[in-house]
Amino acid sequence: MSDEATIVLAESLNIQHAAALFDELNQNTDKKSVTLQADQVKQVDTSAIQLLFTFEQALKKQNASLCWSSPSTELKKAFELVGLPDYFKGEDNG
Repeated sequence: MSDEATIVLAESLNIQHAAALFDELNQNTDKKSVTLQADQVKQVDTSAIQLLFTFEQALKKQNASLCWSSPSTELKKAFELVGLPDYFKGEDNG
């Protein structure tokens, strides 16, 4: 079993897709490193932001890391709107 995982995020991350996103994230909480491929994200709501942020906190508690690959402009704007303008600072911007 690999200690690393890459999750390709869907185009739409909203309440309708929150359960599926939760399941996919939850399947990877045992990894040492998780990369979220986020270039396809076009729609984001606060339920998805909360899941992603909580997932990152869970990984940190286990001394694991979360990396973002190519976070979309829409995803960055959504994090800015909830008061996290520097969340993606230093991340891979594609």
